[in-house]
Amino acid sequence: MKKEQLKNIWGSYPKAAKALEITKGALHQWGDVLTIHQIDRVRGAAVRLGVYRPDLFPRPQCLNSLSAKDGEQ
Repeated sequence: MKKEQLKNIWGSYPKAAKALEITKGALHQWGDVLTIHQIDRVRGAAVRLGVYRPDLFPRPQCLNSLSAKDGEQ
């Protein structure tokens, strides 16, 4: 997930920071491509606030390789 997608979810970076319960400065320090930890935080906030949209949260590729090892599809 790219940081710019946060604007699609919450409308602006300041609103995203508020939803994530972090400062605007902390959000500014996030890279352009979010880490798994950051994506989990975004998803958690979206679910908590009732704005979860599956189309904005595709399954991370790293989980696809885990599922293949477990015999899942």
